[in-house]
Amino acid sequence: GVALGLGGQVGFISHQVPVIALVGDRLFASLMVTVVAIAAAVGRLGIGLLSRFLPVSWLTAISYLLHGAGIAIVAMAETQAMIIAGCAVAGLVVGAIVMLPPIIVREAFGSNGFGRTFAMVNVAMYTVAAVAPWVVGLLRDGTGGYGAGLALLVVMEGLGAATILYAMGGVSQRNGGA
Repeated sequence: GVALGLGGQVGFISHQVPVIALVGDRLFASLMVTVVAIAAAVGRLGIGLLSRFLPVSWLTAISYLLHGAGIAIVAMAETQAMIIAGCAVAGLVVGAIVMLPPIIVREAFGSNGFGRTFAMVNVAMYTVAAVAPWVVGLLRDGTGGYGAGLALLVVMEGLGAATILYAMGGVSQRNGGA
Protein backbone atom coordinates (compact mmCIF):
# COMPACT_ATOMS: atom_id res chain seq x y z
CA GLY A 1 0.00 0.00 0.00
CA VAL A 2 2.67 2.52 0.95
CA ALA A 3 4.56 1.73 -2.25
CA LEU A 4 1.49 2.55 -4.35
CA GLY A 5 0.93 5.81 -2.45
CA LEU A 6 4.50 6.99 -2.88
CA GLY A 7 4.57 5.81 -6.49
CA GLY A 8 1.45 7.85 -7.24
CA GLN A 9 3.00 10.91 -5.64
CA VAL A 10 6.34 10.67 -7.43
CA GLY A 11 4.64 9.83 -10.72
CA PHE A 12 2.59 13.02 -10.48
CA ILE A 13 5.35 15.31 -9.27
CA SER A 14 7.69 14.07 -12.01
CA HIS A 15 5.22 15.00 -14.74
CA GLN A 16 3.49 17.94 -13.04
CA VAL A 17 5.11 20.73 -15.08
CA PRO A 18 4.54 19.23 -18.55
CA VAL A 19 0.98 18.19 -17.65
CA ILE A 20 0.08 21.68 -16.44
CA ALA A 21 1.88 23.37 -19.32
CA LEU A 22 -0.78 21.84 -21.58
CA VAL A 23 -3.40 24.06 -19.90
CA GLY A 24 -1.21 27.05 -19.05
CA ASP A 25 2.25 28.22 -20.02
CA ARG A 26 5.49 26.97 -18.49
CA LEU A 27 5.68 29.88 -16.03
CA PHE A 28 2.23 29.02 -14.68
CA ALA A 29 3.21 25.35 -14.54
CA SER A 30 6.34 26.13 -12.55
CA LEU A 31 4.34 28.33 -10.16
CA MET A 32 2.13 25.32 -9.49
CA VAL A 33 5.17 23.54 -8.05
CA THR A 34 5.22 26.36 -5.48
CA VAL A 35 1.50 25.84 -4.78
CA VAL A 36 2.20 22.17 -4.07
CA ALA A 37 5.12 23.06 -1.77
CA ILE A 38 3.12 25.61 0.22
CA ALA A 39 0.16 23.24 0.50
CA ALA A 40 2.55 20.49 1.66
CA ALA A 41 3.80 22.66 4.53
CA VAL A 42 0.23 23.44 5.62
CA GLY A 43 -0.74 19.79 5.17
CA ARG A 44 2.06 18.52 7.41
CA LEU A 45 0.80 20.72 10.21
CA GLY A 46 -2.75 19.50 9.63
CA ILE A 47 -1.74 15.84 9.56
CA GLY A 48 0.25 16.36 12.74
CA LEU A 49 -2.81 17.77 14.46
CA LEU A 50 -5.12 15.08 13.10
CA SER A 51 -2.72 12.37 14.27
CA ARG A 52 -3.95 13.01 17.80
CA PHE A 53 -7.50 12.03 16.82
CA LEU A 54 -7.33 9.59 13.90
CA PRO A 55 -5.58 6.25 13.55
CA VAL A 56 -2.50 6.35 11.35
CA SER A 57 -4.06 3.87 8.92
CA TRP A 58 -6.94 6.30 8.31
CA LEU A 59 -4.57 9.28 8.01
CA THR A 60 -2.58 7.38 5.43
CA ALA A 61 -5.65 6.27 3.48
CA ILE A 62 -7.11 9.79 3.55
CA SER A 63 -3.76 11.15 2.36
CA TYR A 64 -3.67 8.79 -0.60
CA LEU A 65 -7.28 9.55 -1.50
CA LEU A 66 -6.72 13.31 -1.30
CA HIS A 67 -3.63 13.03 -3.45
CA GLY A 68 -5.55 10.95 -5.99
CA ALA A 69 -8.35 13.54 -5.96
CA GLY A 70 -5.84 16.31 -6.61
CA ILE A 71 -4.39 14.39 -9.55
CA ALA A 72 -7.90 13.77 -10.91
CA ILE A 73 -8.75 17.49 -10.66
CA VAL A 74 -5.57 18.37 -12.55
CA ALA A 75 -6.29 15.66 -15.14
CA MET A 76 -9.79 17.01 -15.80
CA ALA A 77 -8.87 20.70 -15.51
CA GLU A 78 -9.89 23.00 -18.28
CA THR A 79 -9.03 26.22 -16.46
CA GLN A 80 -6.10 27.53 -14.49
CA ALA A 81 -8.33 27.84 -11.41
CA MET A 82 -8.99 24.08 -11.54
CA ILE A 83 -5.25 23.46 -11.89
CA ILE A 84 -4.55 25.60 -8.83
CA ALA A 85 -7.23 23.72 -6.86
CA GLY A 86 -5.91 20.32 -7.94
CA CYS A 87 -2.32 21.22 -7.07
CA ALA A 88 -3.42 22.55 -3.67
CA VAL A 89 -5.39 19.38 -2.89
CA ALA A 90 -2.58 17.09 -4.04
CA GLY A 91 -0.01 19.20 -2.24
CA LEU A 92 -1.77 19.02 1.12
CA VAL A 93 -0.58 15.46 1.57
CA VAL A 94 2.79 15.44 -0.18
CA GLY A 95 4.63 15.50 3.15
CA ALA A 96 2.28 12.99 4.76
CA ILE A 97 2.85 10.42 2.03
CA VAL A 98 6.54 10.44 2.96
CA MET A 99 6.25 10.69 6.76
CA LEU A 100 3.46 8.17 7.46
CA PRO A 101 4.97 4.91 6.08
CA PRO A 102 7.47 4.40 8.93
CA ILE A 103 4.65 4.88 11.44
CA ILE A 104 2.46 2.40 9.55
CA VAL A 105 5.29 -0.15 9.51
CA ARG A 106 5.88 0.26 13.25
CA GLU A 107 2.18 -0.22 13.98
CA ALA A 108 1.86 -3.19 11.65
CA PHE A 109 5.04 -5.04 12.66
CA GLY A 110 6.05 -3.56 16.02
CA SER A 111 9.27 -1.94 17.13
CA ASN A 112 11.39 -5.10 17.26
CA GLY A 113 13.38 -5.34 14.06
CA PHE A 114 11.92 -2.06 12.80
CA GLY A 115 15.07 -1.10 10.90
CA ARG A 116 15.21 -4.36 8.99
CA THR A 117 11.47 -4.37 8.29
CA PHE A 118 11.34 -0.76 7.17
CA ALA A 119 14.41 -1.28 4.98
CA MET A 120 12.53 -4.01 3.11
CA VAL A 121 9.44 -1.81 2.81
CA ASN A 122 11.66 0.99 1.50
CA VAL A 123 12.91 -1.25 -1.30
CA ALA A 124 9.32 -1.75 -2.48
CA MET A 125 8.38 1.91 -1.94
CA TYR A 126 11.27 3.35 -3.89
CA THR A 127 11.11 0.74 -6.62
CA VAL A 128 7.51 1.69 -7.34
CA ALA A 129 8.42 5.38 -6.97
CA ALA A 130 11.18 4.91 -9.54
CA VAL A 131 9.02 3.00 -12.01
CA ALA A 132 5.83 5.13 -11.81
CA PRO A 133 7.19 8.22 -13.64
CA TRP A 134 8.63 5.97 -16.34
CA VAL A 135 5.30 4.18 -16.84
CA VAL A 136 3.44 7.51 -16.99
CA GLY A 137 5.93 8.62 -19.65
CA LEU A 138 5.44 5.40 -21.61
CA LEU A 139 1.67 5.83 -21.46
CA ARG A 140 1.98 9.43 -22.60
CA ASP A 141 4.18 8.41 -25.52
CA GLY A 142 1.91 5.50 -26.40
CA THR A 143 -1.37 7.40 -26.23
CA GLY A 144 -0.25 10.90 -27.18
CA GLY A 145 -1.52 12.40 -23.92
CA TYR A 146 -1.34 12.22 -20.15
CA GLY A 147 -4.90 10.94 -19.53
CA ALA A 148 -4.05 7.25 -19.13
CA GLY A 149 -0.96 7.93 -17.03
CA LEU A 150 -2.78 10.28 -14.68
CA ALA A 151 -5.67 7.79 -14.41
CA LEU A 152 -3.14 5.11 -13.45
CA LEU A 153 -1.77 7.36 -10.69
CA VAL A 154 -5.28 7.99 -9.34
CA VAL A 155 -5.92 4.22 -9.31
CA MET A 156 -2.60 3.64 -7.54
CA GLU A 157 -3.57 6.09 -4.80
CA GLY A 158 -6.98 4.44 -4.39
CA LEU A 159 -5.47 0.95 -4.25
CA GLY A 160 -2.86 2.17 -1.79
CA ALA A 161 -5.59 3.52 0.50
CA ALA A 162 -7.64 0.33 0.26
CA THR A 163 -4.60 -1.86 0.87
CA ILE A 164 -3.57 0.09 3.98
CA LEU A 165 -7.07 -0.07 5.45
CA TYR A 166 -7.39 -3.76 4.67
CA ALA A 167 -3.93 -4.65 5.98
CA MET A 168 -4.37 -2.64 9.16
CA GLY A 169 -7.80 -4.09 9.89
CA GLY A 170 -9.68 -0.91 9.04
CA VAL A 171 -8.84 0.97 12.20
CA SER A 172 -5.54 0.66 14.00
CA GLN A 173 -4.67 1.75 17.51
CA ARG A 174 -4.35 5.49 17.96
CA ASN A 175 -0.68 6.33 17.59
CA GLY A 176 -0.55 8.85 20.41
CA GLY A 177 0.25 11.76 18.11
CA ALA A 178 3.49 10.23 16.84
